[in-house]
Amino acid sequence: MTGKQRALAIVFTVLMIGSVLAMPVSAQPDTSVTVTADGPVEAEAGETVTVTVEVTNNGDEDASSGQIELTGLPDGTTVAGDNPRFLGFGGTPLPGAGNSESYDFDVTLPGNVSSDFDITATATLQTSANSSDAEDTTTVTVDSGSTPTPPPSSPGDERVVGDGDTLFQGEDDFFITDGAGGELNPADFERSSGDNEGVPLQEPVPTDQATGSYNTESDGTGTSLTVQTARVSSFDINNENGADVADGTISNSNDIATVVAEYNFETSEALEVVIEDESGLDVTGQALAGADAEDDRDGDGTANFEIDLNQLESGEEYTVTVLGADDLDFGNAEQSATLEISAQDDATLELDQDTATQGENVQFDIEGADEEDIHPVLIDGGDVRDGRDVNDVFRDVGDTVDTGEVNGDAVALIEIDGGTGVGQIETGVLDDTGIDVTLFDSVDRFDDDSSVSDVDPDDLNTPLEADEQTLEVTEGTITLDNPTGTYVIGSEITINGTTAPGIEDVAIYARDEGDYTLVTTINVDGDDTFEVEDFDLVGDSENPNALNIPGTYRIATVDANSDELDDDDELGPDEFVTTS
Repeated sequence: MTGKQRALAIVFTVLMIGSVLAMPVSAQPDTSVTVTADGPVEAEAGETVTVTVEVTNNGDEDASSGQIELTGLPDGTTVAGDNPRFLGFGGTPLPGAGNSESYDFDVTLPGNVSSDFDITATATLQTSANSSDAEDTTTVTVDSGSTPTPPPSSPGDERVVGDGDTLFQGEDDFFITDGAGGELNPADFERSSGDNEGVPLQEPVPTDQATGSYNTESDGTGTSLTVQTARVSSFDINNENGADVADGTISNSNDIATVVAEYNFETSEALEVVIEDESGLDVTGQALAGADAEDDRDGDGTANFEIDLNQLESGEEYTVTVLGADDLDFGNAEQSATLEISAQDDATLELDQDTATQGENVQFDIEGADEEDIHPVLIDGGDVRDGRDVNDVFRDVGDTVDTGEVNGDAVALIEIDGGTGVGQIETGVLDDTGIDVTLFDSVDRFDDDSSVSDVDPDDLNTPLEADEQTLEVTEGTITLDNPTGTYVIGSEITINGTTAPGIEDVAIYARDEGDYTLVTTINVDGDDTFEVEDFDLVGDSENPNALNIPGTYRIATVDANSDELDDDDELGPDEFVTTS
């Protein structure tokens, strides 16, 4: 036995006077027995104490044997050696007449003892004619600062549950103690309040057992237990950045993914992790590289498991499940998520389209990167149209952290969220030419509070380029379907036509021999068509004199947001590429 040792001295004096007369046991013998005991002793639950019993033979020369027995011990107490211990046998001395002998008993208290108790020691000396015995009691005071600790349990073993402890729906294999080592029947506990008041506790605890407090007494003064629902309250799969990638993708540049789960049933059983591939094959042992698949139950209700990604296949999706290791493997005590391991070694840039008309917004995606990484994306400032702002090249949408300018170039910071980083380009700011869009490696010092002003030109060096794509930007085209042919001054007509994507408004111009003069501006619908009905080319015109004289006119359409338009509503003939 291990534990702190304490000495408890119990002194017994047994006075025996021999008699020549045989007397019945029930009669008062002609002897005198005196017993004294020293105490009390303070002890802690689970501690080992030494009880010393001193027996004195007060003159009985005929004593031939004897014994000492300790009683009153709590259930679960162990005594080293024999109890009772016989005197005069097996090397254990018997006190001679007028002499005393001391005897040590090593007593180990149970771990769940919580109240004071009395130890009674009884000593007996025996002659051929009669016996004489005496007893005395000492009180052991249990240290109030100690907490009864049930013996350690593991899934499949019987768990010791005491006053104030918690059981879980679906739990089996438990022992309810009364605090002194005795067992209580689960049926003695009833729901103490609420709609289910009076409902008895069952063993095993049903999965639908009413949750709440249970007590052995209807007034709540007895032993109390609580029934709860076992649950995994949080479940993350973190990459090496510490970002949660559960139900997402992790870059295969990571060596380790860490499963972190919080659960409330650690006192009952461990949490375990199970990893399956796409076919449902259990690959837990391989994925954990031989590490324990069960939580070590260190007392904080948190389990951590490290998945060795080098043991798994890139491009595959795995299902990771955490659940109780024994009874509690259902309902809220089980959580699952998928984890896809990227087949790409490096981050890549994908454009939604290879060609765009000026004015279109073009989305791009960054893939194959680590969750929460932040990547710079750059477009050369020389590709920005004259008079347009380089800060407007990237739109502040999707996963864009910030946009701005670095050394005259347009730069956006894009964060990877859910396995992908999404950004968008405003092509109306760009020239009609091939536009190189360059992705750079992530920058470790960046976070979601970073700005383009934090970008160092060294972050945009050629060796750090991760990928590059080219976007062909073209000028938009407009087709005017009507008016055509002959127009009678003052009549109402319909003006309509179609445009290339990205044009929001069209301007209608007219000329006879001079410059083109603005007639009206029309909004383009979402299907890239425009139309205005019942329009008087003279009376409704922005410039009524443009078409108020009979003659032959050219009608032209242009992107109303074009940088080429003058403020005076007039354009020279050579400024139009196509007229009709």
